[in-house]
Amino acid sequence: MIRLILVLFLVSSCSYINYGELPQVLRTSVFGVDIKIDQAFYDSQDYSFLKINIGKSVVAVLVLAEVIDDQYTWVSENNEKIITQHGRIIDTYGLTYDVSILDAFNLAPVHQKKDSDLLRQLRSPEALVHQSSSIDNIGLDHSYKHLNESTSSALYIENMHTDILKWKFKNKYWVNLDNGRVLKSEQFIHPHLPLISLEFFYK
Repeated sequence: MIRLILVLFLVSSCSYINYGELPQVLRTSVFGVDIKIDQAFYDSQDYSFLKINIGKSVVAVLVLAEVIDDQYTWVSENNEKIITQHGRIIDTYGLTYDVSILDAFNLAPVHQKKDSDLLRQLRSPEALVHQSSSIDNIGLDHSYKHLNESTSSALYIENMHTDILKWKFKNKYWVNLDNGRVLKSEQFIHPHLPLISLEFFYK
């Protein structure tokens, strides 16, 4: 599907990696098996990173390297890319089924609970679909533990509806209540892709 050890190449206020170090990071990455992120694993990393699961078969650790405004770009050695904004996946390049949210600038952080309409461009096959979303605040989620953080996190559900495809789904976001930063997200981004889970770890 993609050589999924992706490296973000522009980040402010977080520890980042430059391209000269990329091959070494890629060689030490792990594919195909689950990766347990505990305190020891976190402490062993020099840079901010995330863990990505695509369905049950693809698992990888992605290193953070750059941020422009609120958009985080994660890039592989073959130039595949995943771009996130407020924990949402808004663009992909090089996946089997790529997507772009064309008006992502209109999307508010999920904890603001702002209903929105958006245009999602699907590739393979090509389609442009209109989606509407609403956000529900489920409240504190004590079952989710992010390393040893004592900070409470709240769970938000994003209800997505696509008229043309009759494609409805729910995305989940766990948000740090202290700073509004998404700690984890579970998203459907394309009708032909399984659930994608992202878990963020900042240095």
